[in-house]
Amino acid sequence: MFYYQENAGTIQQAKDDEQAAKQMRQLESLSRLVEKALEQATKAKEERFVVRERTATVRSKPEHGSAMEGKLLPNEVVRAIDKNGKWVEVEYYHWLHEEFRTGWVLKRYLERVPANYSKAKS
Repeated sequence: MFYYQENAGTIQQAKDDEQAAKQMRQLESLSRLVEKALEQATKAKEERFVVRERTATVRSKPEHGSAMEGKLLPNEVVRAIDKNGKWVEVEYYHWLHEEFRTGWVLKRYLERVPANYSKAKS
């Protein structure tokens, strides 16, 4: 009886060790993927746009008639997040709510500028 309990404990310990080793390999693999993604993100050029001379409407979706989220004033600088046809998803500062938000703007209201561009340079 004692030998059986000891043997069962040894088998369970081996299974636990195997499971821990497997989890360690998964964590190492995930860490390499995260490092690679962070490296690519730092190398990626950040795309910025400035609003042209006309006020631009920010929408919740990249389609006419979708909910209006806010407005961007002329010469306001925004950061591009995504693109969808003639729409650009941007991150902008919402002055009323005093926070950064995202929304969709028609590309024709924006002009691409260098990543280090600021309003002071305009």
